[in-house]
Amino acid sequence: MDKSRNSENVRMVGLRGITSDGADATSEPGSGDRIATREVWRPGLGARIHDYVNMAQIPMLFLLSVASMITDRVWVHATLVVYADLYFLSDTMWILFAPYIVKQPWAILVHHLVAMVLLMQPTTALLRLANLVGECRRVTTRCFEIGDLASLALAFTAITADILIVELNTLFLLLRRNIRGGWVFEVLFYASWLGIRIVWYPYILFYKVLPHPAAAWSTKVSFVVVVALQFWWTLAFLSPSYWKRQRGKFRETSLSRPAPGGVYSPTARDKFL
Repeated sequence: MDKSRNSENVRMVGLRGITSDGADATSEPGSGDRIATREVWRPGLGARIHDYVNMAQIPMLFLLSVASMITDRVWVHATLVVYADLYFLSDTMWILFAPYIVKQPWAILVHHLVAMVLLMQPTTALLRLANLVGECRRVTTRCFEIGDLASLALAFTAITADILIVELNTLFLLLRRNIRGGWVFEVLFYASWLGIRIVWYPYILFYKVLPHPAAAWSTKVSFVVVVALQFWWTLAFLSPSYWKRQRGKFRETSLSRPAPGGVYSPTARDKFL
């Protein structure tokens, strides 16, 4: 009786959907049993709400990035930069107040921090451009400077669009996690991960960001960190433990389905997750 209750305690996951990593699960006092286990983070209600909000916001971020890549209209670029600023700022604050909604909060926070640093130059350039346009209405001699500043702002925002195109992969990540049986999203996720994060990002780094004469050192260093994060996460994908966890998820999904003609009775864990 004690052993079975102890095993159930080890498998139980809290309402928040996160548990300590690498902790030992101890049985009730007096039972003398001790089971060592590595408990796995599971998305709870807060994590699912966070995913659904991101699934609503990210498509607009991706579409604005595509629009900025195919047009030179300043208002399109400005909309992209403002939207990206608000997205990363709000998501950072959300994770700071509720870190249990993501699997690796510190990694996501580092990513968002460097993303906001990357957005500083295009944001500043667009603000300077808006200010210069206002001054041009009062002092016509300042109007000659608009062309150069507009070209600089467009160059910065074009690189921003090249970088933010990665949100397509983030969208596939959320879809594969929240839609059961979505093997198509599995394929799209890994294909876009390889194409954007492993091929496209290093190209942007070495051929657009680092050689750019007007790019600040903070922009260059921040994007180096972003590219390094992509390869660090990729190495995590290649580890045997990752694929072992993936196989466990598929087995768990198949076991949770009711047998033909049977009645499905949810467990306590199913109710909370």
